[in-house]
Amino acid sequence: MRRITCIIILFATISLYAFTRTSHNVKMRDNRLLSTDVYFPDSYSGEMPVILHRTPYNKNSDVDSSTIKYITDDLKYIYVTQDTRGRYESQGIDSCFWDDGWGTKQDGYDTIEWIAAQSWSNGRIGMWGASACGIVQLLAAGAHPPHLTCITPEVATYDFYNYAVFQGGEFRYSMLWDWLNGQGSMWMWEFWRSHPNYDSTWAKMDLRTRLDSVRTPGFHVGGFIDIFCDATINAMWDIQKYGGEGARGNQKLLMGWWSHCDFNQRQQGEMTLPPNGTYDYYKHIIDWWAYHLKGEQNNIMDLPLMTYYLLGDVDRYPTSPGNEWFTTDVWPPDSVVYEKWFLNGDGALLRNSFPSSQPYYKQFFYNPDNPVPTNGGRNLTRNWGFADQREQENRSDVLVYQSEVFKEPVTVIGPVKVHLFVTSNCIDTDFTAKITDVYPDGRSILLADGILMGRHYKRIDGEDFLEPGKIYEMKIDLWSIATAFDKDHRIRIAISSSNYPRFETNPNTGETFGKSTHTKIAQNTIWHGKSGNNQYYSYISLPVLKGNMGFNKNNYYSTILRPLFNASTFPNPFKDRLKVKIFASFAENQEISISVYDISGRLLMKKTSRTKAGLKQETLVLETEKLRPGRYFLKVISGKNRKVLPVIKLD
Repeated sequence: MRRITCIIILFATISLYAFTRTSHNVKMRDNRLLSTDVYFPDSYSGEMPVILHRTPYNKNSDVDSSTIKYITDDLKYIYVTQDTRGRYESQGIDSCFWDDGWGTKQDGYDTIEWIAAQSWSNGRIGMWGASACGIVQLLAAGAHPPHLTCITPEVATYDFYNYAVFQGGEFRYSMLWDWLNGQGSMWMWEFWRSHPNYDSTWAKMDLRTRLDSVRTPGFHVGGFIDIFCDATINAMWDIQKYGGEGARGNQKLLMGWWSHCDFNQRQQGEMTLPPNGTYDYYKHIIDWWAYHLKGEQNNIMDLPLMTYYLLGDVDRYPTSPGNEWFTTDVWPPDSVVYEKWFLNGDGALLRNSFPSSQPYYKQFFYNPDNPVPTNGGRNLTRNWGFADQREQENRSDVLVYQSEVFKEPVTVIGPVKVHLFVTSNCIDTDFTAKITDVYPDGRSILLADGILMGRHYKRIDGEDFLEPGKIYEMKIDLWSIATAFDKDHRIRIAISSSNYPRFETNPNTGETFGKSTHTKIAQNTIWHGKSGNNQYYSYISLPVLKGNMGFNKNNYYSTILRPLFNASTFPNPFKDRLKVKIFASFAENQEISISVYDISGRLLMKKTSRTKAGLKQETLVLETEKLRPGRYFLKVISGKNRKVLPVIKLD
């Protein structure tokens, strides 16, 4: 949703633009006309597959000419781009996605089926785009147009209530204000705020209500500090498990430590990722299109279901744990176990150990007129990304709990949730939580945060107000992280009741949402132990990698996790030339060797290549004219990574 055009610079640039363009007004089912441009490759002839890009950001400028030329003249697709309803040259009223899905108006469906009916289309249509242009892909997939062949949504959400407009029941203030204002679509502000509880309006924007209607393979891309972090993760896994025929079992996911649309930027807020923290994933998208739209056998489906970057101490790269890419076919990986880290009365964070010291509770006063200011995190337009939280943690309305200094690394991979036992003197208030990585120099770097509105402690489709003085359990979802906390680091948890303007401030009055007439200072309590005969242990649930003892970077992660190392051959069977595609992440410079053996184990030929540290996709070509027809196998080796591939040579 960030207005910065985030998809136009990632393809190769070509100086001469040979494509041709035609313009159309495509009629929707309510007779509104959407302005649509069709770009044909220079060598266009006959029916071709199509890449569709639907955008609210002006089709005439959202994608540059060099990218269009690359898609048309080099990749050999027809490229179609369209202003969504009510935007720029398209008719109708801009409803910010409400007419793009499966409601009474289905603009995505109608556009796709119009394309399929054209003489230049072969009926195979893929969609492409990030943020808003990714959201419309997921909505179109939910409408199930017969000719939607594949999608490639980047940093998008499939559930508007829980991951876009509200989080934990609280309104995502700055993101929505900035985006709607930048779009000139502020009339949607009051519409969204007039539905503070999950209802039938939001169900129309929730793909989870109709996962079995999705029939489309999807390659998803997201970021752990992106505004839609868990929306991206959960969309992929939900469609992978529960989608309809064609979609179920045919999804892939890539997650880096990126903020919104900053895929190939090492600078993420106040921290700089190591050189291998970026990822040229558009090579995967190109393969995805070729496989699904052209039928090319390029082995893209052999990729693991999820590829993710495990963050480490960025200052110690490459010797620290983490700062590497790994893969998994389940989330979280089956090599993690959930541990309870308890909040202790003395400010300690105790790993799998019940609180042992008084006080059994801590209190703070939350004043809506003086909220904790937002600093970093999963934001759209304001100071997004990694940020040092020490200034916020020093406030009197923030409670801080931290672990001991780690003697060995502790690795956390998966969803993080905070369970608080709380009381308040108000019938409604908010509770917030943050998890940070405390570096040896004292920096407290924000990794994830979350919020829960008191009136939604039980459900999001209704309101249950608090009884002052009564103890309640609040479950705050911090979404997912993948972080190796190095030795000499700590995990820190900060608890409060505000994070503004990231989230709207709760006035603590219990009045109708968005209609408050005054504010009230709340006295909020976090419990760590006893209250009468009952015990209330607040804790954070962390998915911790098993066996974090005896750590050795050279072999620990390669045996516990699955490093990113993949090799494939094409064509197979082959004749005189065999291509070997290698995709891997290297912490240090590495040599890659490819050896060809006959079925008796005799070495026939060998080729080596030297690659620099980072994440690489390389294709090596073997000249095999001297090999006789028959069966062979290849060994692809780089360090401790290896893969054996059977191949067949034809006459």
